[in-house]
Amino acid sequence: MQLVSGRLFDGRTDPQRITLLPIEDGGTIALAPIEDMIADRLGQYAASDGRDGEMLDQARLLFKLAGDIDREYLIKRALEETGDPALLGLR
Repeated sequence: MQLVSGRLFDGRTDPQRITLLPIEDGGTIALAPIEDMIADRLGQYAASDGRDGEMLDQARLLFKLAGDIDREYLIKRALEETGDPALLGLR
């Protein structure tokens, strides 16, 4: 879990895709869309000097676990993060 004090993914996340999960104390936790998490990992993979395979593995695992996703949104977000959606078989 990561605590973010600002807008998710530098404000690139579609705010309507954020899931608000109620918690016991009456507050809420904002959950980022799975597509944004996948795109972030693809971008981190692309940005790493040695092509950090762990980031690509995480992107692929999230994609596999995600089930029903918005592929168009994922492709858009991956490209914004300078990631390559083709690494997931998308284009």
